[in-house]
Amino acid sequence: MDALSFITGLDPEGFQHRAIEHDWSICGHGPIASVLEYVKRMKCRKGELLYYTNSGESGGDTDRVVGYASVVFPRKEKK
Repeated sequence: MDALSFITGLDPEGFQHRAIEHDWSICGHGPIASVLEYVKRMKCRKGELLYYTNSGESGGDTDRVVGYASVVFPRKEKK
């Protein structure tokens, strides 16, 4: 599973475990996990990926890229 799967799946524990276990070079995996825990408690449904790109897309070095993602966490509809 990749990082975005854990993020959009609202799985802070799995995200933290995998980030540490596989030594992901993600800036701020602790704060990301905190946000995931918060949105779960706020009764948000799963995250929705709005956009993903990486630094190689702008003509940079494609051997070493930095990824960028925007994700929203809509709340569940009240019934």
